[in-house]
Amino acid sequence: MVRGDLSWTDHYSHICSKAYSVLYMIRRSFSTVDVIVKRWLYVSMVRSKLSYCSQLWHPNLKKDILALERVQRRASKYILEDYTSSYKDRLVSLSLLPLMYWLELNDVMYLVSALKNPSDNVSIFQYVSFC
Repeated sequence: MVRGDLSWTDHYSHICSKAYSVLYMIRRSFSTVDVIVKRWLYVSMVRSKLSYCSQLWHPNLKKDILALERVQRRASKYILEDYTSSYKDRLVSLSLLPLMYWLELNDVMYLVSALKNPSDNVSIFQYVSFC
């Protein structure tokens, strides 16, 4: 979803609303499970929505980054049931990266994968050169 001015903001808000709805479904359905199961559900069902095809739409505006990161902030509070500690402390205890680091890691993994296993359709060397 791209606006006429080539802004991805509508796409980011759509992704966030989908992630919030899945997070709400997890909260409603799995309220009595332990932290490990909640983390696993978050990573597999919510964060996958936040990072799907992120190589194409990686955000660069601060408001878009904060909107996406806000989903993980809320999820970390729910998973640990800790509403007082800092976001960084919650991520450390859950062994998660901040979402923007995770998206950058996905970009690097995609580049390495494209270099190791070149596709017949698209040559990565048309877009990347090494000196």
